[in-house]
Amino acid sequence: MMTLAAQTGEIFDTGWKNLAADEDDLSADTLKSFYDSLAFPVGCTFRKLISDNLQLALQALPFWAVTHIKPKAAFDFGGNSGLMTTLMATTGTGRCLLVDFSSKMLDFARWKDRRMGVTNVECLELDVAMSSLPHPFKESFDFGVCTEVMEHIFDVEKAVAAMAALLKKDGLLFFSASFGHYPYPSHLRRNVVFAGKEDDLLRRHGLQPVDASFPFPMAPNQKLYKKVVSSTSTHRR
Repeated sequence: MMTLAAQTGEIFDTGWKNLAADEDDLSADTLKSFYDSLAFPVGCTFRKLISDNLQLALQALPFWAVTHIKPKAAFDFGGNSGLMTTLMATTGTGRCLLVDFSSKMLDFARWKDRRMGVTNVECLELDVAMSSLPHPFKESFDFGVCTEVMEHIFDVEKAVAAMAALLKKDGLLFFSASFGHYPYPSHLRRNVVFAGKEDDLLRRHGLQPVDASFPFPMAPNQKLYKKVVSSTSTHRR
């Protein structure tokens, strides 16, 4: 298993170097094609979870929040192969939504959930979530997770707006990002400007940081946010 994890990591890193040798030529469409090219297990968070104890610990925090808050409906924005949504769906959350930019990861997630008999997870491509057209998931969730995703997104402002639109007013979001870790495979140089300004970024879309008490320490870049205005009010800004 560890050998497989190492091999998939090499494939991912090599593919990224070939794509982003010159980030000035990188486009949103090219970025999506890269993620769509990563079939399981390449590009799947599974390889990080079995090889990196820190990654496993970081995933434990939002799941603890889910078990404590007990949301009726929750989403994972940029949730890759749907490990978090499957956990949420099988531990009491009635409705779950997995959002990701990779159609292949979403296909794997659907297959995984079918095999496990999980029927309360829906999937949505990030491009659809970011479209200006109304969709049935708008303001439908009282809890959301977005961990280590936004540093990979081509249009961060638009993605945060889409994520905020999924939350109901007073809904909570567990969020983390590593904007300042560039250069790192699949982290975008264009997003370094958000490093240290995460609170300002989320406030622009109606999300305010709130105090949170966890049974073990949070990483400095992990925070809980509350949606304080409706998505309609946010989009009028």
